[in-house]
Amino acid sequence: MEGLLILNKLSLKVLSSQFNQCTIFVRRLCSVEKQSVFNKNSNDAETKEQHDEVPAKKKTIKVAIIGAPNSGKSSFINKITNHRTCPTSRKVHTTLTQSTNIYNKKNTQMILFDTPGFTTVKENIKYNLNDEYIRACNSSIENADLIALIHDVSDSYTRNVVHPTILEALVSNKSVPSILIMNKIDMVLSKRILINLVQVLTEGTLTCKERQYLPWKGREEKFLADMKRPVKYKNDKSVGWPYFSEVFLVSAICGDGVERVANYISKQSRKKPWEYPEYQFTDQRPEDLIINNVRAALLDFLPKEIPYQLQCEMELFEVKENRIHAHVNIHAKKKRHKEVISGVDNKRLKQISEVVESNIIELYNSHVSIVLNVFAKT
Repeated sequence: MEGLLILNKLSLKVLSSQFNQCTIFVRRLCSVEKQSVFNKNSNDAETKEQHDEVPAKKKTIKVAIIGAPNSGKSSFINKITNHRTCPTSRKVHTTLTQSTNIYNKKNTQMILFDTPGFTTVKENIKYNLNDEYIRACNSSIENADLIALIHDVSDSYTRNVVHPTILEALVSNKSVPSILIMNKIDMVLSKRILINLVQVLTEGTLTCKERQYLPWKGREEKFLADMKRPVKYKNDKSVGWPYFSEVFLVSAICGDGVERVANYISKQSRKKPWEYPEYQFTDQRPEDLIINNVRAALLDFLPKEIPYQLQCEMELFEVKENRIHAHVNIHAKKKRHKEVISGVDNKRLKQISEVVESNIIELYNSHVSIVLNVFAKT
């Protein structure tokens, strides 16, 4: 066990020395501590045997996870990879840049691109989104083998329509296979609504006629019979995409249906060498992960438009004595914004810091100390 602890410390030193390159993650190494000592020899033999067989069978697939803002793209990736590498919040536009997340399932490496939400020109102006944000939405599709559209079915105002910008992207990349992932089904009380939405969003080409797509059990026959009846759409202006290969009903928060999507993606992979080592699960640097988590926490804790007007920058980042130290500066435009961020006796700022520390500890399985400083221009 002492050797394992030294291994973790050495990994953290490597992390500190190479933080300008792809991050070296140690969480997977820590899982070794949980293995039984009595099974060590058998596990080593099994690992060696797999190592000898896998190279010829390794498969890879790149998936662009796209969707409208706040549809649950980052939550879906976190659930499927079992790592909180994609910061999430209750407000829109939490993700501003593209990130690559890696999930290894047996001999298959799934490379999942987390993208910012697709927006219209009006939304870009409202939230002051730059050209880099807009380009990030499309660049992932260009490099993808599969497009996975995450669609929020809980919003009664938008669930009957595929976002127009997304539809344009699908039309422009018609040759790339695509699947529809209807998210947040746990927030829809009537399952009949979900069945109707499948026909609306696929222009009637897919009807969820296979039972494995239904997230509920014991009532399949009734729903299958209902699907044979003609459906009257309440919204005549509904716009869908008729070229989806498959439809999945999931709840990214609860995890319902996510495993079925992972199995499907794995089957679509191609024989190709892995692009990332087995222990790596994101291309983001630790500093970027911390900054993104700070920003996501600000979105959750602060009211209205205030968090969108803040700028976060890393002042100090180091790994020392098995502990990650980070100092993050938060720049506000107005003095009253600084007071809102800090709260009474800096209590709100401490809460934000604790949330960020908890998320980073979960990622690296190491001690984390994060200091937040707030500055106001006027």
